Formats: sequence, C-alpha cells, structure tokens
Amino acid sequence: MSSERLIAIIPVRSFRTGKTRLSPALDDATRADLIRRMLNHTLTATTEAGLFAKMAVVSLDPDVLAWTAIHWPDVRLLQQSELDPGLIPALEIGRTHAADHSYDGFVVLFPDLPVLQPSDLTTLIAPAVQIVIAPDQDQSGTNALLIRRQPADLSSFAFQFGMESFAKHIAEAHRLGLDPTIVTTAGLAFDLDTPAHFAAIQHLSATNRTGT
Repeated sequence: MSSERLIAIIPVRSFRTGKTRLSPALDDATRADLIRRMLNHTLTATTEAGLFAKMAVVSLDPDVLAWTAIHWPDVRLLQQSELDPGLIPALEIGRTHAADHSYDGFVVLFPDLPVLQPSDLTTLIAPAVQIVIAPDQDQSGTNALLIRRQPADLSSFAFQFGMESFAKHIAEAHRLGLDPTIVTTAGLAFDLDTPAHFAAIQHLSATNRTGT
C-alpha cells in the first residue's frame, strides 16, 4: 500500500435509474445488473491496486448501499440525502469525510469503467502533485480526479463534473495557482455511457473470448 493515506470516493447514482443513456440498448433490469457488475469491477480493481487506505461508496439509493454492505463489507457507506441529490453534493459528502478522517488525499473514481485495471490507478496516483485529472476517451469529461491536501489548501476546489468537465477542472486548478497533471490510460479513459460504448465493450469481450 502507498505510504500516504488516500481514500477512493465512488459515487453511485442508482441501480434503478442510472445509465439512462443506455435505455435504447438495454432494459431497466439489464441496466441495473450492468451497473452492479461495473461497480463490482471498480471495487475489485481498486482493492487489488493496494493503494488506498479506504474505499467509500456514496449514494442516495438504499439498494446500492445494501448491496455494497453485503458484497464489500469493508467499504465505507456514505448516505446521501434525497433532499440534496446529484453528483456534486455526493462528492462534497466524500470530500468532507476525507477531511474529517485526515486522509492525505482522495480520488474521485466512477463505477462505469469496465476495463479499469489496478495498474491504471497506480499510474493515476504516481505523479507527486496535488491535482491529477484523468479525462474520458473524448477528452471532454473527467473519469477520475485525485486531490491531495498538501501543500496548498484545496478545500475551495470546486468540482466541475458535467459538460466539458475536463477543461473546466483544468481551469479550476489554474484558478488555485496549480498546474494539474493529466493522466490518460485505457482503463481510465473508457467509460460506458452510450449504446455505442456498450457495443464497443461487447465487441472487445467477444474478441477476447475468441482470441481473434
């Protein structure tokens, strides 16, 4: 394990209502199963990386928290209030938890990275800088974000997840006087959001099975 104490914050919207952009390709039950499998994959890769003192799942969906408690009892469960839904409030819960428990830093990691490997996370935390950003495959969104507490005070760093979050996170780092390190790996870049992404991962799985 790394000598620094890092916590991985994994926000999960819902098994029932997540990944709606996949609706044209997958029915509700299949989408829910896919989200569970991808969350399990993310937690497995993060555990096997051996880099984090703790993992935490943040969700307002009791089914997500109950499933995590059963299958991953060592993961911290952070309940989000239905009065304050959304990704940014979920991440603020994670950031507050990290500060309250004196972690050296936290990684925001999303549970829709189906080809994530432990080595991707090693690459993510390797730079000795305060802010590391991993963009998606289109260099538009942000799939992982590392923020360390020292030496500068980054408690005012404003999460920019949403449209064009990659560029906005770079701008936010610059606002605080820091140059972020950009890390691009296959496992961190490929997120499963659209039917086209789903078709691509199905093709990759079929290719791996046949070896052609």
